[in-house]
Amino acid sequence: MLAHKYVIRLSASIIFSVSSFISLMVMTRYAGEAYGLMMWGMSIVATVNAAFDLGLHLTNTKKVADRNELGACVSAALAIRAGLTAVMVAVLLIFLGVLSFTGDGLDSEITLIVLIFLAYFVMDGFRLIIVSTFMGRMDVGKESAVQISEYVVRASLLIIFALAGTSAVILSLSYLAGMVVAVFIGLVFLVKLKVRLTRPKMAREYLRFAFPLALPISLIAAIMFVDKAVIGAFWGSMEVGYYAAAYGLFFAFVTVGTLMNTLMLSHMTRLYSKGKTDDMNNTLWTSQRYLAAFLLPVAAFLVIFGNDAAVILFGRDFAESGPIISLLALVIYPMTLGNIMSHVLLSTNRNVSYGRVSMIYAVSVIVMFFLFVPSEILGIRLFGLGAAGAALSLLIGSLLLFFMVSVILKRTESLRNYPKLILYVIAALAVGAVLYVIREYAHIGGILWFVVLGLLSIIVYMGILIVTREFKRDDFKFIMDTINPKNLYDDIKEEMKDD
Repeated sequence: MLAHKYVIRLSASIIFSVSSFISLMVMTRYAGEAYGLMMWGMSIVATVNAAFDLGLHLTNTKKVADRNELGACVSAALAIRAGLTAVMVAVLLIFLGVLSFTGDGLDSEITLIVLIFLAYFVMDGFRLIIVSTFMGRMDVGKESAVQISEYVVRASLLIIFALAGTSAVILSLSYLAGMVVAVFIGLVFLVKLKVRLTRPKMAREYLRFAFPLALPISLIAAIMFVDKAVIGAFWGSMEVGYYAAAYGLFFAFVTVGTLMNTLMLSHMTRLYSKGKTDDMNNTLWTSQRYLAAFLLPVAAFLVIFGNDAAVILFGRDFAESGPIISLLALVIYPMTLGNIMSHVLLSTNRNVSYGRVSMIYAVSVIVMFFLFVPSEILGIRLFGLGAAGAALSLLIGSLLLFFMVSVILKRTESLRNYPKLILYVIAALAVGAVLYVIREYAHIGGILWFVVLGLLSIIVYMGILIVTREFKRDDFKFIMDTINPKNLYDDIKEEMKDD
């Protein structure tokens, strides 16, 4: 059942989010500057790595979901990844060499961080092949185990190193250690599937499918790191730290929707191959409704209380993360919708259309980074919004992506957004209005107050949906069945039998 598999992934995500947040809260208090420097170094490597992504993991998920022979899929994906990784490493090392030769080289600490993350992203490329193979088979238990192992190891080491007051270089090693563990566990599961590597005869087929996606997906991947690189270049490592802390909170909630992306790709691919358009619409509507029910009240709360959330979560030294949190909160739901709809588009074999809209989205956001973040470039006065400018860029870009993909799916596949989605938005606006009044006219302080206000947000929001009959008894029954531990255990046990 798709809902059960989503909850399994969501459970893994909660473990990731909790562990990541604890480590983030410790780092912002005990290693704030080192954290900002680490994230800046990571963004340099990640930006180069994104240029050689080509959407290979999505292509592999799609080909495995199409029921192609597993060994042929894995062999083709590994061969292509090996070639791309070799080029990526060569480009980055040449880049570092040129900087050093011209006298503009990075200092020794940031250079070591860059080299550590180079090793991290080399291994990450192969991890993505492993987990995309599991996702194509919808083996979410295996995929979740790989993800959890990386995040828990990484977070544990980050906490230990931050409390010990270590350098950004040592903090960076936490990422590499987590990746080593994740790849090892992934390989154990992959071996149990008895995958036989063969001559990569499907490589051309992979490349044909990925070609229209290569540049746009690489640019989309780059967006996650270009923002920090631009902020660091024009505002320094502490501004990167403020933004990265806020982005960590934002990403934790966006991940709730992102978890649905590859599931939708695999599930919708199978429905599309059978011509079940009505089932595709029902699946899309269900995901949009339930994600709105969870994400929109959270977004409303963070918009109003972003400043307070920053101080409580990250300490007073990171109070400047507050306005960034409020802006990024507005991005959570439109970005979630845009990502899900784009994966539905990909499942219908419209990879050319997907490539076009993704290109427009990615280029627009990156251009906005350079317009909104710096104060000036080459003597030209710009907006100079710093980290807030990066958040604003993501908001405008996510709205644009959602609009474009919605129009294409409605015109080409008769797939449309849930007709009453506006009611969920109105309910969130009502929650935001109530919280704003409370913030302005009531004395609020302490974590307990915010827990009470969070519960109030949920009660008001769900009350509106119940009154408008958007949430009924059947919805609650569906949710209870979906989160039933016995059902989830049975799904994982059945998945493991496939070995």
